[in-house]
Amino acid sequence: MVSFEEPHESVRPAKPLWSRWWFLLGLAGLFVCVCPGGCIAGILGIVFGALKSSQPYAVALQQAQANPQVIQRLGQPIVNGWWVTGNISVRNSEGNADITYPISGPNGTATIHTQAARFGGQWQTTRTVVTFQDGTDVEVAQPPIP
Repeated sequence: MVSFEEPHESVRPAKPLWSRWWFLLGLAGLFVCVCPGGCIAGILGIVFGALKSSQPYAVALQQAQANPQVIQRLGQPIVNGWWVTGNISVRNSEGNADITYPISGPNGTATIHTQAARFGGQWQTTRTVVTFQDGTDVEVAQPPIP
């Protein structure tokens, strides 16, 4: 005789309600902690990206990389750092920029400070100074003489 038995279902006890709430509370806490940090990092990334992609930033770096005094002090290659401070304001075809950022080479580090003005849609560097760790300055772009 063939016997057909019903398979035994494994009965799992129901989890208490409070254990699910702890899980949800943990997710909410993680969200509250991570989201502001992500937002701040995103904003900094946008600001740094905007400053680093600007023409005054690029021109100042090129001027420093081509200056014999800077090359002698820092060596080659001269590369830019990731931290940027300053501001760029543009209104129609005019504006100004004032940017400071670190550079480095095999022999040391320095800081570039550049100022530029925009007239008729064209940027013109008004002053770029490289300051070395010992406090000495090298002007890599002189202000134009009127």
